[in-house]
Amino acid sequence: MPHVIAEAGAAGLPVVATCDNGTAEQITDGISGLFVPHKSPAQVAEALQRLIDEPALRQRLGCELRCKVEREYSTKVVVPRWERLFDELLAEQSPQQIPPDRVSLWPHQVRRPLFTRYPSDKSRSNIEHYGS
Repeated sequence: MPHVIAEAGAAGLPVVATCDNGTAEQITDGISGLFVPHKSPAQVAEALQRLIDEPALRQRLGCELRCKVEREYSTKVVVPRWERLFDELLAEQSPQQIPPDRVSLWPHQVRRPLFTRYPSDKSRSNIEHYGS
């Protein structure tokens, strides 16, 4: 799935794209973006000219895509999905299969950091692996 579409949507920008590689999951043609055929530079130019000529369309497409990004890809939505996935995976394993130091996987429950930062200490690397 192209991340650039979600990034454009987060910025409220309209998108012109071909319908492939996950774009159909992110864009509804004429609603949250414009689709053009593959290998058709003339139609890409026409779609871009349409966005230039029609500020209301440009605004509406960008707004709709931003709403979709917030509704489906925001951290409020994605993090709980990942947590459920991790919970399901952990539930499939017996307690003997889970290493004791990995029983709690959530960031607020991690027992120690994997990396330590030293932003002002020039004698050490900026990011150093914990325990090395």
